[in-house]
Amino acid sequence: MLRTQVLTEEPKEVAIRLAAAKLGKAIGDAAVKASTVVKNGRQILTPEQAEKWEQLFNKIRTLWQASMPAKRQEPP
Repeated sequence: MLRTQVLTEEPKEVAIRLAAAKLGKAIGDAAVKASTVVKNGRQILTPEQAEKWEQLFNKIRTLWQASMPAKRQEPP
């Protein structure tokens, strides 16, 4: 929706801001849900599983950072 509003032949600021606000809310909602899933997941992991999870997460972060240009090194 936001992309469509930005790329339309006659963009309207109000429509762009509305679409951006909706996207921002959806991103926020997803982040809150993800944090809940991670918190609940940690509670059921054994110490060994938690260590493997941390190792996997760190590996993914390293790969992600290596794939990004120098100016953008922190994951969102």
